[in-house]
Amino acid sequence: MTHVRRYWLKADSKNGQIGVKYCDDLYRLERQFKHLSPSKRRKKRQKYSKPIVEKFLDWVEKSPFFGKNALAKAAEYTLNRANGLKAFCGCRNWFRHFKLLRKTAELLTTKATLIAFKTSKGTK
Repeated sequence: MTHVRRYWLKADSKNGQIGVKYCDDLYRLERQFKHLSPSKRRKKRQKYSKPIVEKFLDWVEKSPFFGKNALAKAAEYTLNRANGLKAFCGCRNWFRHFKLLRKTAELLTTKATLIAFKTSKGTK
């Protein structure tokens, strides 16, 4: 979320300020939830954070931010992280799932590299 907010800050305009406000609203809620247990925090996120994230993503998707300007970059960056933002609000074990996916990708990459190395070594 920090990087999403940073991109909207770089878009120094009225629309940039709107994007920053969505991020600030989520940060404000997280500060209120930090003392809660993980299960209570998840319930609060479902009730309060999820509608903000949905409204934020809907606004970004419907807005005509095109090109290579700061607004377009902020919108693209936000949309590329939409699944993470949604998971943050809804999935009980989203971080564990993310770590598992990342570890699987690393293992597959390593295995593919080893296969390529063995194949190239065998052809010489």
